[in-house]
Amino acid sequence: MKKYKINRTNVENLPLDETINKYKDYSKLQVRYNDVVKRNKLPLYKNRKMFLFIILIVLLAYLIASGEFSETDEIQGDPIEQSQ
Repeated sequence: MKKYKINRTNVENLPLDETINKYKDYSKLQVRYNDVVKRNKLPLYKNRKMFLFIILIVLLAYLIASGEFSETDEIQGDPIEQSQ
């Protein structure tokens, strides 16, 4: 945990003008802001990983909907009665 110092002398410690001007590059700020806020412009079908992931999800949804993974076909009756 960081230890904070409380200034009790009522003297303001403002940064120098050189330090302020160093961080006043608004073009870099705008570029960094756009990188963080704007969404990725690459469409999903051109992004290989996302495209394969979507195809996998669609394939699984199709198999589940068509009944390939239904367990009702395999289990018929009580398994204890079948073994005797």
